[in-house]
Amino acid sequence: MSIYDIQLEILVTVFNFNEFSSPDSLNADRSDKSALGSASPQALYKLVVPLLRCEVADVRDAAVNALGMINHDALKDIMEELVVYIREAVDRKQENMRRRRRRDALRLQLVRVLEKIAENGTFGVW
Repeated sequence: MSIYDIQLEILVTVFNFNEFSSPDSLNADRSDKSALGSASPQALYKLVVPLLRCEVADVRDAAVNALGMINHDALKDIMEELVVYIREAVDRKQENMRRRRRRDALRLQLVRVLEKIAENGTFGVW
């Protein structure tokens, strides 16, 4: 098991914990695994991509590594999720210093994701 698999497993565990720790889920039967079995890869991408903005460096790095190690078959799905963030990163509107720093951090993370995808040769397979 590689470090990237472990990081992705940690992310999935965190999301499953958050899903089951809500007040509504306390009343639900925990033996019902149908909700977890019906999760799609797109749903996982929707959960992982926003972590590119996370303030915690380890979580952000795990998201970058997980997205960077994507399979060539899933590249289109990842790009559909990233396009919103890419548009925001290239948007040139007047903003205060705090927002500019957050946008610069987002740009950096997007570049890191795309760099990892390129290093793995995923773009060439697509």
